[in-house]
Amino acid sequence: MRNVASLLFTGGLAFLLLALGAQLAFGDPVMRVGAEYLRVAGPELGAANLVTAILAGYRGFDTLGELSILFAAATAAGLVLGHRRADAPRDPPGGLILTAGATCCFPCFWWLGSTSSSTVT
Repeated sequence: MRNVASLLFTGGLAFLLLALGAQLAFGDPVMRVGAEYLRVAGPELGAANLVTAILAGYRGFDTLGELSILFAAATAAGLVLGHRRADAPRDPPGGLILTAGATCCFPCFWWLGSTSSSTVT
């Protein structure tokens, strides 16, 4: 079964690479979106300069997409790897200092994270 999955993955990857390679003519620039950014970013976003327009206007969405992908991957890894065997020993409970520190610090970290992210535009 593992060999079949590896073969399917390799075949799919080869198909995608060939399909992408067939769309580009020899000598064409690979990144066609850069010229469009230069043409549209200034008037569309109204920023002081082009670098600010691209970083604030477009890269923010890119970062949001990357974070959502990382969150989905971490969630999937936690779901797959997070199950414990029934006969595995349980973790000992945390001490008083650890429990009290986590109880006091977590709301502060939560508030600090929410206020610092809302001020960035």
